[in-house]
Amino acid sequence: WCAGSVRSGEETAKIVEAFDSLRPRFPNLRLVLAPRHVESPADGDLTARGIPFANLSGKASAPSSGPAQCLVIDQLGKLRAFYGASDAAFVGGTLVPVGGHNLLEPAAAGVPVLFGPHTGSIQAPAEALLKGGAARVKDSKELAAKLAAWIEDAGARKRTGELALKTAESFSGAAGRTASFLREALPEARL
Repeated sequence: WCAGSVRSGEETAKIVEAFDSLRPRFPNLRLVLAPRHVESPADGDLTARGIPFANLSGKASAPSSGPAQCLVIDQLGKLRAFYGASDAAFVGGTLVPVGGHNLLEPAAAGVPVLFGPHTGSIQAPAEALLKGGAARVKDSKELAAKLAAWIEDAGARKRTGELALKTAESFSGAAGRTASFLREALPEARL
């Protein structure tokens, strides 16, 4: 699973806590963790919990007794590909009062989307995705529970991902609609 645009501090700690709680039950589960700001690494939270990890850039990772269970995306412009390669996604800025980040990016990859209660900046996509394609969680326990449910029920995970994709497609074409609106509102402008 991929946790993207995650805010450092409390939000990263909650993501890592959820992942750590699932590791004994699902030993093959892997986390791709993409901090919102690549200069704010999540290394401390992973190291504190003993989770072996690697950085995408190849920078030093925490010494471990086994292969990495978490990949930290510490480079810009890579997140979209990892959403597409994941079975589920969490979008950051939503477990802390930031207002949220782009929910439609993982939805457009056809994966089920999880996000927290703070969606003030992304209310329309959040409401649309909650009709099918996503789930809202309030903390690390609910995040872990929803991920576990999707891991155990591949059919539900697939259906939720398909609904997420349909929702994302319903939001496409905004640039064209905006240009049409502006052409009608400003007929003398050359658009």
